Amino acid sequence: MSRNNDYIIQEKYFKMNYEELSQNLLHLFHAAAQSDEELHLIEVSSILEIIQQKLPEIYPNLPEEYSNIITTQGLEYYKMLNKQNRSYEENYHTFLSFFKQHSQEFSGDLRSFCINTTLAVLDSHKGVNPAEQAFIDRLKKDCKET
Repeated sequence: MSRNNDYIIQEKYFKMNYEELSQNLLHLFHAAAQSDEELHLIEVSSILEIIQQKLPEIYPNLPEEYSNIITTQGLEYYKMLNKQNRSYEENYHTFLSFFKQHSQEFSGDLRSFCINTTLAVLDSHKGVNPAEQAFIDRLKKDCKET
């Protein structure tokens, strides 16, 4: 990766910090897992693992401390989301508001990451059912419109 690309990535995340990004991704993935009105344990347990594995593939220059944010703060934040009993619409709206606010920072790779990782979360329990597919279709549409 060239220095210019490194600079762009650093600039993006100067505006959109890692913790804020991971929290909003958790809202998205939680909403996806709720989309069929059944929150399966395997979907929940795979969310943090998937984020931790996939995001560095897209942005290899992520600082090492980001893994700690995902595993420690991310887990606590996710527990808080579960306790709040927010609907999937509320969780999705939280992510979508963040996405729109930072639409310039959401490169094509990061948009693809959001869609593909959401699909991986949903596929972790018996594949994607019709309600979950509708959620993916909605996410794709919303990501393109912004």
